[in-house]
Amino acid sequence: MAYQLGVDLGTTYTAAAVARADRVEIASLGDRAAAVPSALFMAEDGRVLVGDSATRRRLSDPSRVVREFKRRLGDPTPVLVAGTPYSAEALMARLLRWVIDQVTEREGSPPELVAVTYPANWGPYKQELLAQALRLADVERSTVLTEQEAAAISYAENERNEPGEIEAVYDLGGGTFDAAVLRKTANGFEILGKPEGVERLGGIDFDEAVFAHVAGSLDGAVESLDPEDEGAVTALARLREECVQAKEALSADTDASVAVLLPNRQTEVRLTRSEFETMVRPALEPTVGALRRALRSAGVEAGDVKAVLLVGGSSRIPLVGQMVAAELGRPVAVDAHPKHAIALGAALAAAEAARVTAAAAGDDGAAPSGSGNGAAPKGAAPPEAAAPPEAAGAPAADGGRAGPPPAGPPPTGRGSRSGRSNRRPSWRVVVGGAVVMLLAATVLISVVGGGAEAKGGEIFLESASDAGPDPFSASMAVGTPTTVATAAPAAPTPAATGRLVLISTSGATPGLYGGTRDRTSCDAAQQVAFLAQNPDKAAAFASVLDIRPADIPAYVATLTPVLLRADTRVTNNGFRNGVATPRQAVLQAGTAVLVDRNGIPRSKCACGNPLAPPKAVTSTPKYNGAAWPGFQPNRVQVVQPSRTPIDSLVLVDPASSQPFARRVGTSGTADSDTTVPVTASPPGSSTTLSGRG
Repeated sequence: MAYQLGVDLGTTYTAAAVARADRVEIASLGDRAAAVPSALFMAEDGRVLVGDSATRRRLSDPSRVVREFKRRLGDPTPVLVAGTPYSAEALMARLLRWVIDQVTEREGSPPELVAVTYPANWGPYKQELLAQALRLADVERSTVLTEQEAAAISYAENERNEPGEIEAVYDLGGGTFDAAVLRKTANGFEILGKPEGVERLGGIDFDEAVFAHVAGSLDGAVESLDPEDEGAVTALARLREECVQAKEALSADTDASVAVLLPNRQTEVRLTRSEFETMVRPALEPTVGALRRALRSAGVEAGDVKAVLLVGGSSRIPLVGQMVAAELGRPVAVDAHPKHAIALGAALAAAEAARVTAAAAGDDGAAPSGSGNGAAPKGAAPPEAAAPPEAAGAPAADGGRAGPPPAGPPPTGRGSRSGRSNRRPSWRVVVGGAVVMLLAATVLISVVGGGAEAKGGEIFLESASDAGPDPFSASMAVGTPTTVATAAPAAPTPAATGRLVLISTSGATPGLYGGTRDRTSCDAAQQVAFLAQNPDKAAAFASVLDIRPADIPAYVATLTPVLLRADTRVTNNGFRNGVATPRQAVLQAGTAVLVDRNGIPRSKCACGNPLAPPKAVTSTPKYNGAAWPGFQPNRVQVVQPSRTPIDSLVLVDPASSQPFARRVGTSGTADSDTTVPVTASPPGSSTTLSGRG
């Protein structure tokens, strides 16, 4: 029987749930519990152990065990495991692939669609890294949703929710805290305002507090251990596990004991609930403040909230419910298994997404069997070509479709007891090219309503040399775009006011970008220096890319200067009133940009503005600004993240039309020959580039 899979990749624990036509249930992943520790053991012979098996190896070979890597997502510094570097998204991909393989083995067939959750306060950079993890895990058909939406969907399965009712989600997991306010709609749930959170707070911090309390009771026995002694290291690992078990026991009991079996000390340390609450109360107070800010951002009074949903394993701490109820004066709803609520909601969402996609494909609403929902014939577009970049990982997506039959945006949940569908138009499903056919490296996608729309469906047309409104800085572009500069701007024509059609292209496509060999098109060092001198703009720049301002130099060093070879749609973020202000824009072919290791434009050199993947617009958008000669709404490109990180980009020199290779993160000083063939002009190009640096 066909089924769908929901996966909650948590910081400390990972859970999964399976949805079938008539039921949803937790998938058993661990030896002792359904959820498994989010831990990997990287064996010397290349084997990878996951979950309980990896945790057991922590006692004997801790250098090869890695945990809590979700916290490191977006950190340019790799995670070292026994001296080998790994990116956080690569480790998340291994964990996700293991979960899918485990469920596939037990069910006898792979899931037809996988829904993966992420924190609501993740920005576009982390969302793209999650999309990268999905590709590295070789997930053919997937959708993503926030953990808070999944929790609300799970709650709605057992409680009647009427459209318009508002719920708050207090999500305290193993490594992060997130708060969001959601409103029930006729089609699902929508997030109101801006989700808030505390980036590094969760159960692992409480574990450390208990460990510090126990260590402080042992009169220096822990500090005196030799860190090079294998027996001492193993004993310390056991002590930490005892501390975790004691912390969890205090959710149901008023005291617990921690067994201490160190080489130099054997005893037992008693811990009471009141002592534990004294330790963690100061850390919990900011979470209540974040929940208050989320309500304020949503324009919602506490009295308007039907209930506060407490999810995440650490929400079982009795003090959490007491503090939230006392602060808001609203009832709190604690799931019997808070570690499972998000996975259950994700599975419900996957089931509804599969049902709607199947119905759109002409299956009369019945979920398909066999190879899965909407499976494309051989030769169909791969997942990364099936939708614009945000369709693979961002919460506000284009919801694209390509020609008849219209797939439409997938919904969010299976519905409440009343039988109404919990559809939310901004949801997406990446379905292995279900309704699109592969044409070389591209696929046409019409931009339709749904998702976070540009104001009034407005799109700014920005020529190659145009800084546009609210620039971050003076131009950092190098060279003169003579072809563009000498052509008089043309007034918008009827052809430039029609339906916008995107041509989705992988960022790794050879010849996607241009540039003059052995010369840069953008002075990236100038941008770093400028932002260092303007902390307010640095903070705004970093907020768009979901990095810390201190990480800007390291991040920009990974970017590569190139020229667009096609008119390209992006979200261009100007600077106004101290913050980054997004606008939807089409950048003209010839524009100098910096692209990241997945080939995504990240900064426009003519103005220093940070760039992000485009948001949805109305099906017939309003264009702001003069169209350049050759601009066609049905020939606009959107760049899709490459399946794997790019080591070298194949660029085309506009003067010679010859391809050459540029290593990612370099600016033309190490360009080299290449034999990789490229297209003469990429789909979506409107201008022949020449005379550009």
